[in-house]
Amino acid sequence: MERILVTGGAGFIGSHIADALLAEGYRVGIVDDLSTGKWENVPSEAAFYQRDICSPELEAVFADFKPNKIIHAAAQVRVTTS
Repeated sequence: MERILVTGGAGFIGSHIADALLAEGYRVGIVDDLSTGKWENVPSEAAFYQRDICSPELEAVFADFKPNKIIHAAAQVRVTTS
């Protein structure tokens, strides 16, 4: 079974991607720092890692979850901050 890691998976778009992948039978991992995403958006069937995608701690997520693929949906939602 393929393991897919979704960055930004607690956000609006990322959580819908995670839901769709789970419905298709994939194992899903989610990385989100919850700075703009919401815990309640994280599907209970997904493995969740509260991490910043720029953090060196992300390597531990790869070692633990061992994804076959990554969908990068993490983004800065505030244009002025970007």
